[in-house]
Amino acid sequence: FNAVSEGNKVILYAPFYDSNFFPFFPNVDGSPFNPAGARSFIRKITLDLGKRGNSWEEEILWPMQVGDLGKVDPRVLTLPTRYLYTLFNDETKPVDRAKMGNVGPMRPSNSYGRFDLETGKVESYFAGSTHELQECSFVPRGSGVEGAGYLVGVATNYAENRAEMVIADAQRLGEGDVARVILPFKVSQQVHGVWADAKELALG
Repeated sequence: FNAVSEGNKVILYAPFYDSNFFPFFPNVDGSPFNPAGARSFIRKITLDLGKRGNSWEEEILWPMQVGDLGKVDPRVLTLPTRYLYTLFNDETKPVDRAKMGNVGPMRPSNSYGRFDLETGKVESYFAGSTHELQECSFVPRGSGVEGAGYLVGVATNYAENRAEMVIADAQRLGEGDVARVILPFKVSQQVHGVWADAKELALG
């Protein structure tokens, strides 16, 4: 998500996994892949550069598992951050497996979350009972207040075997999407990326 310097300390916020989460990558110690360790949680890692040694402090901030490749408002990169955004599986939301078909035993990542480091609250956007979300991008809006903007991402609609681009107000995720672009086909997992404003690109 982000990293901030506080004196001699570097504070890192990231969705770290308990262990290797890619079964096709062998572990360096030769041990077999452990599915129970393929769990990601939002963690606060504190690295004290004023101390000798290679240790660090680690804290899991929320109990639910999340997806990796989360985002922050790009206007606060390397600065103190309040909000973290990433996908996760909201177990309180319905999953319609009868309509989804054979997609495996795992529950889909059906929600985007705004994780508030100040209050500990989580506000979520739910894509639907037959949908699985891919990673989101943050699109800034307005004068620069952190969190003012949109989350944009792709959802797979398994019931209709197609993809949908969803756009949600990052300050009002619980109200649902503000727009949804219905694609007439299914797309594979999207490439990793960030939003770039037209003023940042050399166009024309």
